[in-house]
Amino acid sequence: MPNRRHLPVMPALGLIVCFVCATPARAEVAAASVSEAVSKGTATLSFRYRFEYVDQVGFTDKAKASTLRTRLGLETAAYKNFKVLLEFNNVSVIGSERYNSTRNGEVEFPVVADPDGTVVNRAYLRFSPKHSDFTLGRQRINLDDQRFIGTVGWRQNEQTFDSFTIGNSTLPDLSLRYGYIWQVKRVFGPKEGIPAAELDSDSHVVNAHLSRWTEAELSAYAYFFDFTDNPAFSNNTYGIRLTGRMQPSTDLAISYAAEFARQSDYGDNPTDYTANYHLLEFGAEYQSVKLNLGWAALGGDENEAGKQFITPLATLHKFQGWADKFLSTPDAGVDDRYIGLHLDFAGANASVIYHRFAAEAGGRKYGDEWDFSVGKAIFREHQLLLKYADYNADGFATDTTKWWLQYFISF
Repeated sequence: MPNRRHLPVMPALGLIVCFVCATPARAEVAAASVSEAVSKGTATLSFRYRFEYVDQVGFTDKAKASTLRTRLGLETAAYKNFKVLLEFNNVSVIGSERYNSTRNGEVEFPVVADPDGTVVNRAYLRFSPKHSDFTLGRQRINLDDQRFIGTVGWRQNEQTFDSFTIGNSTLPDLSLRYGYIWQVKRVFGPKEGIPAAELDSDSHVVNAHLSRWTEAELSAYAYFFDFTDNPAFSNNTYGIRLTGRMQPSTDLAISYAAEFARQSDYGDNPTDYTANYHLLEFGAEYQSVKLNLGWAALGGDENEAGKQFITPLATLHKFQGWADKFLSTPDAGVDDRYIGLHLDFAGANASVIYHRFAAEAGGRKYGDEWDFSVGKAIFREHQLLLKYADYNADGFATDTTKWWLQYFISF
């Protein structure tokens, strides 16, 4: 197989660097010295308590995960356009450990992927001349809707990336981003185990976002994921995404999204394959009520394993149902058709979503799922969330019911 690791991204990287080099640095600085940058920095502290209950066919015992996430960070003020950030994340179990965290050996319970431990969540140096930013270190990377790369913010441990990224917005309405990732810190850490806590990487991401039109935004991207310790995850993906919002009247808004991506094997992936991703979504919003309809399809092959469209770095909980039955794409792919109703009332928001799942190749039924959530902000720093998912298997996986109660406070 030809070596395709670096050459495809060089023109885009050169374009971004060219824009950056042509951009003058800011004349003003926020701090006059390093010590002043530290003293004028911003400290952050947050707590997120969650109780997660899982009733899954095949397990006699129900999972009951009671965990507290504590996150503490410090970001300096800018000094000559430089900033430093350091952030720690701790997950502690409150009460008995009646769930399989993937690390605690409690395999008689269903999985709740929130292992305990303390990690350096983010640690980076950022240089931000005018219209640009260069970031080196452990950081978040969230691109577009996080369908291909994101931080998995729902889990108590966050997915972060040891990487170097460049962002530029020199041209009006156009933002460009490039990133090189040498290690992925996954939600399963900090302890080693299966699934792996980290992935050694030789990966590149390129994303361009154009927002020059009032009712439309366009993204184009190329992702080259190469994982030396898990070559089956290695892939290259090229895609384009169109989103927009139109407001025919004061009370009525129409939204839409359309996306297409094509993926193939990359690096040392042992399987030679090509697969497609399609998305169509339409929404109508009247005052505080929104209805949306969508179709998302990740391609597969019903006759041969390993040829399905994969998204190993995505924020997967956002997609294909909150019961998390499709974190890995089935061999025959997945066709997800969904409808959602979303309400805002009395300072709270509520959602009801229905999914019907089938194989993308061959069309056999997988199952369906109902998802419900209601959340409310209490003052600005406090948030409450109640969430529920019910997956009914009809040919794929097993019946699963989950519910969550969550409280979040930040300082």
